[in-house]
Amino acid sequence: MSLSQEEIDACQEAFREVDVGRRGNINVWELRIVLQELGQNPTDKEFFEVVSTVDREMKGLIDFTSFLKIVASQKSVRSIWSGDSGDLVDAFVACGGNPDETGSADVDKIVKIVKTDFGLDVDIEAIIDTLDVDGAGQLGFAQFKEMLTAS
Repeated sequence: MSLSQEEIDACQEAFREVDVGRRGNINVWELRIVLQELGQNPTDKEFFEVVSTVDREMKGLIDFTSFLKIVASQKSVRSIWSGDSGDLVDAFVACGGNPDETGSADVDKIVKIVKTDFGLDVDIEAIIDTLDVDGAGQLGFAQFKEMLTAS
């Protein structure tokens, strides 16, 4: 999910407020403050996963480009499980389920969307394994919703 120019401008303003030394980067603790100022409150697990995708060398510093990737990633994740059942149903349908919440979401499609399309560094397979107890490679709507809301 991309960010609008308005959102980018708000991100830039929030980033500058925290980057008082104009170093061009912020540390992970400052990152959490900026995300909270932008109304995003990822769980500790989500925060670590997102930071690890942009700070592969584990230096603890995030530049503005990486920061925008994090905000866009959080926006994508939140739009799916923000409580808007329409978005949740749309995501379920995109993975093979039916609009009336029947049928099943295909786990291979889920993995592809999470790993390839969204580029998230989440151990989605482990989450799915806990929900797909019969190993059929399919999740019903309740299981799909649980997968997205698990923290």
